[in-house]
Amino acid sequence: MSGDRRVRLETSIKERLLDAQRHLQTLEYTAAAFGTDFELTSFEDAWRSGEPEQLARAYAVQAGYENVINACVKIAQELCRLEGWSAGGAEPSSIEALRLLHEHGVISARTRSALKDAQERGSDVQHDDVNVAAREIHEASRQLIEHAPPLLQEVAGQLRQRC
Repeated sequence: MSGDRRVRLETSIKERLLDAQRHLQTLEYTAAAFGTDFELTSFEDAWRSGEPEQLARAYAVQAGYENVINACVKIAQELCRLEGWSAGGAEPSSIEALRLLHEHGVISARTRSALKDAQERGSDVQHDDVNVAAREIHEASRQLIEHAPPLLQEVAGQLRQRC
């Protein structure tokens, strides 16, 4: 990989790290609106509500979840490319990128599993019924709130080691 390409990937990862942190803080904020423990029943009530204000609160959690998981996956994929961990320098799939980060000691097995599960839950929501969707988004959001910070911190540490 050329030096210019390396610099561009490093810059992209750093920008995504900042963006992911911003979205994670917003996800935490919107989740807290449903109680200090991000209560499932409160979230489900808002998700099913006919009141636009209540439904918008639930959608804010869903949007936060989507922004954070997409950023985490893209960060993982770009770090794999930067480090040369993916086959032929190609962008790995989301699952492969998380596996590679774990194999190279960037994230723990627990973080890998939780982020993989959070991503799969989000994908499942698109095909599930409305009653399952709220629970899946709730659980995926909880997983991200807990496990996205270690990924973001460890990737930042990996970049610092490169200097």
